[in-house]
Order: sequence, then C-alpha cells, then structure tokens
Amino acid sequence: GICGSDIHMFNGHYAVDRLPLVPGHEFAGTVAATGEGVKHIKPGTTCVADINIGCGQCYWCRRNEILNCPSMTQVGIGRDGAFAEYVCVPARLVIPAPDNVPVQVLALTEPVSCVVRAARKANASFGQSVVILGAGPIGNLHVQMMRLCGAAPIIVADLSEDRCRLALEAGADAAITDPAQLKAEVLKRTGGRGADLVIESVGSAGLYALAFELIRKGGHVAFFGLTGPHQTVP
Repeated sequence: GICGSDIHMFNGHYAVDRLPLVPGHEFAGTVAATGEGVKHIKPGTTCVADINIGCGQCYWCRRNEILNCPSMTQVGIGRDGAFAEYVCVPARLVIPAPDNVPVQVLALTEPVSCVVRAARKANASFGQSVVILGAGPIGNLHVQMMRLCGAAPIIVADLSEDRCRLALEAGADAAITDPAQLKAEVLKRTGGRGADLVIESVGSAGLYALAFELIRKGGHVAFFGLTGPHQTVP
C-alpha cells in the first residue's frame, strides 16, 4: 500500500533525516528465508509484520509502548521497507496470516491497526458522537471502526463529494462537503453540545483548530493526520 506518509517522504516533508532509504510500510508477503533459530515461521508462509522495532529491553518496550522506545525505528520509515522485492524484518514481529485472506487485504493490516489504536486511545465507545475530518482511505477506515464501536452519530466532513459518498457507504450517518455548514450540522445532531470525539485524519493545522470548535466540553480530539514540518498545531 502507498500511505500518505510515503508521499510526504517523497516530497521531502517527512523523515527527511533518514533518507536515502526504501519506503513502504503497508505490506504483506511470503517468507522467503529465515535466520538461524527462527522456529515459528517457515519459508513459504504468508504473513504480515509489525513495522515498529524497539529495543525490547527498555522501560517503554516492557510496557508495550514501543513508539516511545528511545531507539525505536520503523520499517519503511527508519530503515528499508517493502517497496522492493524483499524486505528484512525481525522474526519476533512477523505474524502468520490466515490462508483465506488475499494479500491485497492483508496489506491493510498496518493502517487498520493504527485506526484501532486510535480508537482505543480515544476510548471510543457505544453511543458516542463522532466527527471525522477527512474522508480519504484513512478517514473511511475510521468510519468503519467507529461503526464497529457502536458510535452514533458519525459525521464526516470532506470537500470531495465522491469521498463523502464512500463515507456514507462505509457507515457514516452524515457527510458534509460545505465547511460553512459543518458546525451547525454537528450541533444539530448532538443536541447543541458538540461531538464527543473528533478525529482529524488529514494532517491540516487548520482542521485541528476546527476540531476544537466541534467537540463538546470534556470531549476528545484524536490527532491522526501528519502536518507539515512548519505548521503549528493548536
């Protein structure tokens, strides 16, 4: 898969200090070879992989907070990734995949796992009102995740009518293309309170500022999209 962050890297807006490297962190594949001592994975196995590589020994790794590990690196972001015929991944991070799932679907494992983690960190739950800013591939994964959590209403905002149509098909209750109507629509559908949760999935400082206008008192904003290197997030 081609992630938005891959585009940011290509344009020199993200992880520039780690270049040159081979990008690609949304992937699935078949094990070509294993190192000595690897027992749980055999060559020929279809698999996915956790891209986050921690030291495995520090305070953060022991708490399974790998992203906080001081020496953490990521496949395709901090080291060579999957836009190649072969990619090397630590065996402990390789996960055998079900035989009946196509590799094209398995390649969504990484972005879906990020969406699941965001839902957990935001304590998304049954009956919460949610606004999702951006209805691209990630935004519409958030829509599906919120629907699985039982959130309602789910309100999506995007300038693209096509993307909003896809959001409705994915499970959104409303999709707004006119920014001038968004706040009024959110207030109408939440009894005038504002949303319990707003997810920014684009990476725009302006949308992050807007998110704080759309949440209720005590609500949550999930910072998901990557902003540019010179943008200031409120």
